[in-house]
Amino acid sequence: MVISLPTAIKNAAQYGIPLEEELALLVVHGCLHLLGYEDETVAGNHLMRERETAVLKQYGYSNVWEKHNQSKQAAS
Repeated sequence: MVISLPTAIKNAAQYGIPLEEELALLVVHGCLHLLGYEDETVAGNHLMRERETAVLKQYGYSNVWEKHNQSKQAAS
């Protein structure tokens, strides 16, 4: 798995979250893809976000997707 640090830095700034949270999300997201999860369909995306949120919560991270969505709504 490869994670682009410049992209992670950009995303963290864009969504107003700590870089550590964005990196944790990217690691979990990548691992779920390796396990066969997909996010290209509505159902797949929903399931993947649920799994990401559950795994991140186990490691003490808040709902990163909620922060991403709040940032997108504020920008509109």
